[in-house]
Amino acid sequence: MSVGLLSFEHQNNKENDIVLAALNIIIDGIASSEVSTETKCAANYIAGLVMADNKGILDPEKQKAILCIFEMAFEVGSVGVMAN
Repeated sequence: MSVGLLSFEHQNNKENDIVLAALNIIIDGIASSEVSTETKCAANYIAGLVMADNKGILDPEKQKAILCIFEMAFEVGSVGVMAN
């Protein structure tokens, strides 16, 4: 394996970690019981930007899994809001 390829793979892994960390922050925020509908819409918008800007880092299977996690987080947040 060439040094250039290792460097590219390392950079790709680092970018992957950053994308996943950004999505984690958004998921944590929308799963909160204190989140308003407007905030959830904003989180959805930001998540869309992150997903669109991932430059192919996340394969379609990961993207589908992330969307499922978002749906679950929205449901958790909705239950918390309804309970209040």
